[in-house]
Amino acid sequence: MPVCRECAHCWEDRRETVYRRGECWFCRLKGPFFSRSYRVGEKTRVDPDQPGCPHFTQKEVK
Repeated sequence: MPVCRECAHCWEDRRETVYRRGECWFCRLKGPFFSRSYRVGEKTRVDPDQPGCPHFTQKEVK
């Protein structure tokens, strides 16, 4: 079964500073606002290991 991290719409934000959390994952289909303040499952934030949704599109392998 495919998972979110394999989806073309899933985006990993790895920016780290003193006030930012570590890596966060977002779904571009859920909206344009990528806030790291939300918990996983709120707004655009996703768990990269959750099963892919009906809009799942496999990422292209480069």
